[in-house]
Amino acid sequence: RVVDIEDCEMLQEICEEAGIESFAYRGRGEDEECIAIRIDAESNDRRTIADLIDACQGDIERTDILSHALRTSKTDQLGKGGVIYFPNYREA
Repeated sequence: RVVDIEDCEMLQEICEEAGIESFAYRGRGEDEECIAIRIDAESNDRRTIADLIDACQGDIERTDILSHALRTSKTDQLGKGGVIYFPNYREA
């Protein structure tokens, strides 16, 4: 799947609608910044992913973008929390 600017914008919208702040992040070994979300010690990644799925509201296109983003995502641990980042999705 080729990721375009509309896909990146939609991923950011999904995060926003889920109440999850997205931000620019450069993961280990990555050349460019990409979209990322924080996972703090209080919440867990499964709950965050469920919130993202709920924000898709059953829309096939949004679900497809989120599914691809999650399948190609990476994680970094940062102290008491972590980051899920999406290397194929650049900040719009």
